[in-house]
Amino acid sequence: MDDLLRDAISHFQAGRLAQAEQICRHMLGADARQPDALNLLGVIFFQAGRADVGVELIAQAISINGQNAGYYFNLGNGEMALGQLDKAIVAFENAVRINPDFADAHANLGHALSSQSRYGQAIIACENALRLRPDLAEAYSNLGNALNAMGRPEDAIANFIAALRINPHMAEAHTNLGQALVGLNRYDEAIPSLKAALVLRPDFATGYVNYGSALVDLGRFEDAIKVLSAATLLNPDRMLAHYNLGNALSGIGRYAQAVDAFAAANRITPEYASAQYNGSLARLILGDFETGLVKYEWRWRATGKQAALDKFNAPQWLGQDISGKTLLVHAEQGMGDCLQFCRYVPLIASRGVRVVVKIYAKLARLMGSLDGISALIIDDAPLCSSGSDGEAG
Repeated sequence: MDDLLRDAISHFQAGRLAQAEQICRHMLGADARQPDALNLLGVIFFQAGRADVGVELIAQAISINGQNAGYYFNLGNGEMALGQLDKAIVAFENAVRINPDFADAHANLGHALSSQSRYGQAIIACENALRLRPDLAEAYSNLGNALNAMGRPEDAIANFIAALRINPHMAEAHTNLGQALVGLNRYDEAIPSLKAALVLRPDFATGYVNYGSALVDLGRFEDAIKVLSAATLLNPDRMLAHYNLGNALSGIGRYAQAVDAFAAANRITPEYASAQYNGSLARLILGDFETGLVKYEWRWRATGKQAALDKFNAPQWLGQDISGKTLLVHAEQGMGDCLQFCRYVPLIASRGVRVVVKIYAKLARLMGSLDGISALIIDDAPLCSSGSDGEAG
């Protein structure tokens, strides 16, 4: 049985998955509870894109032998592939509990924790991995992701460079380095790193998203459309690919297609406010006021102002009769918007409403001459904005 297992592993490592699978099935035919065969067969299914089947097989192996760290490590990788982060973290934690010196398990635990925004714990896990194996490129890359997410881009860059010094062919480290450089507006350095990731892995959807996002930032919309369209073909469920494609299409005035791209992003993640908001802007430009104005309300969340809106101790006016009451009309975006819509203040006041206007200082004198204003409050609030996004690899 040991000789068969060694042969199966040899075939697997050489990429001969069919031969490895055949041997595993032969072993399981003789003993259906052979845990090593179940484990290896599970990993073979991972390679074939069937993580769901692989996880079930490795879980069977663990039910037979629950003290094998490698089984838990493989289970964690499978759960990560399925997006089951909680289960992946438990699996990796079990792996390092059984074998505290399992550097790869510490590194993958760090990656899973980062994916749950548990960056402090992720840093500890990655540092544990590097203490055990200072040459583990994946640990440096995962540590860089956590540091970048915590607002330490320079430290992140140093770790991505360390990863690439060990493994220059690591596409994830190239795209993550590019993302960190983009965060510092160092696009001249970022673009070569983002492109290098795609040369190394032409099927790397995350790499296409990050490269396309940077091209949108640079105003290279035509190039961005090609890159992001490729990303949506590689992985139609990648929300940011559709979102950034919408931004690129809007950038060259292809608003109808942009609406479709933003809608695709929101079918994947309905609560992604920036896609809802940017989609509303494209609809308004196209004259779709009925849907556009409804979706325009997402601007509060997209621009980070929902919390400020929630602090008002009075309800938002939705057009109902409020005669005899006071209405606060406040500046929200640019001065042009204020000038465009201030004409509605006299109409509201004519309905018996006391209107208080909160306006930018530069417009205060002009607004003071507007009929219907009962009181004027001067306030210089920041303008709204919503841009492109990238993701960690």
